[in-house]
Amino acid sequence: MRLIQRHSVRFQLWVATQRDLMNASFGTDADLAGVVHLMQEVFPHPERFTIERLAWSYRQHPLGVAAVGRCFDDQAKQIGNYALVPLKLTDGKNEIVLGLGVDLAVSPSARGTGTFRTTVSHSYEQAKQQGFAGILGIANAQSAPRMVKALGWKHLPSLTTRLLFAGGSGSGTSAPYTPSLFSTEPFVSAMRKVSFSNEDGWQQSWNLDLLQWRLSMPGARYSLHVLDDCIAVSTTDKVLGVPVGVLLKVFAFQGVTRVNGAAVAMRLVRHHKMPFVVHWGLNPILGGRGVSLPKRLQPSPLEVVLHLFDDSHASLDIRLDSFELLDFDAY
Repeated sequence: MRLIQRHSVRFQLWVATQRDLMNASFGTDADLAGVVHLMQEVFPHPERFTIERLAWSYRQHPLGVAAVGRCFDDQAKQIGNYALVPLKLTDGKNEIVLGLGVDLAVSPSARGTGTFRTTVSHSYEQAKQQGFAGILGIANAQSAPRMVKALGWKHLPSLTTRLLFAGGSGSGTSAPYTPSLFSTEPFVSAMRKVSFSNEDGWQQSWNLDLLQWRLSMPGARYSLHVLDDCIAVSTTDKVLGVPVGVLLKVFAFQGVTRVNGAAVAMRLVRHHKMPFVVHWGLNPILGGRGVSLPKRLQPSPLEVVLHLFDDSHASLDIRLDSFELLDFDAY
């Protein structure tokens, strides 16, 4: 009897998924309300998940709307979600558009019913329809092995979390981000000097529109910092209860081949009035020394996984040569 019930649930999930594939109205607030309810059921800090935040993520990206895989039970309640936000990677001569995987969730009531696999498979179909070449996932230490083992994804090299050493005077200008900040000095002049082009190595293809969209994430609080060689983006957090400044992204000025990481860290220390600065990820242009934090001390150890839909891009040898916290939605 238990086996029959399980097959019945899976059939209902399949029917609901097919119904959703034909639902061209995705993106209404009613759709997002179901996602919000699921996110708040599954994740801590439910206040982070609002219709406003999901509308920003799923609808307002400069490259287009997200591809969203979903599952429903036989009561039309959403029990699975996986959103793929557009992400263009370039290495200077090649480019590829992937779906950046966010908001992967399965309702506790649906675990063990095939909802996880059905939700991810639905996201594949949606992403292919929108022309994505594959999926880049930023998963926690528990989810990443499942993506690799159960779904055959590729586990990319881990990106480290470092405690940066601050040094120098920390001179520069800092301010909390507001939409009008880029129309005031010295931020106007700094943005004119930023080099968004990528000469070598795979990284996200940034421009001013993308940066302004990313900094407009509802509920987030960012600060911008102008130094002699770059503009940096930061926020704050706690590690083991200790307040820290978090360096989210560094954009070097044109002609700069090495950013003074110690000066950036000192600028954050002075602005946030916190003694420590943490940086996750990789930016080969960011100099300076630091100490790698072991995974047990990290707020949420993150792993990078990749899935390409076919072999046509296999020769590109995609990896992340530059990728930081601002490149996805961790903060």
